[in-house]
Amino acid sequence: MLLVFAVVSAWLKWRGRPLDTRSHSRSFWLVPLLLYWAAGLCQIAPYLIAKDIHILDHGGRIWSVVALRETAALMALFAMTPPCLLAILLLYDRSESTEVIS
Repeated sequence: MLLVFAVVSAWLKWRGRPLDTRSHSRSFWLVPLLLYWAAGLCQIAPYLIAKDIHILDHGGRIWSVVALRETAALMALFAMTPPCLLAILLLYDRSESTEVIS
């Protein structure tokens, strides 16, 4: 997947034109941001309903399902929420500053 992103970004750089991000409306960019945020928030529900089951791996270590779910929920919240909120704030800041052109 990383190779696909590298090829697409190289093509966008070499085509010589900047991306026209201002031609789309604010709601066009808001939908993927909210979906990204929802992907992070969907880790909370499994944590809240998880039963405390202990799992033994092949190495002999005992893992707690609640601890694993809690770690996943915290990582999703702290890794996905701040960038998403920052992008939404920048989206609204950019939209307001470009609408006043007369």
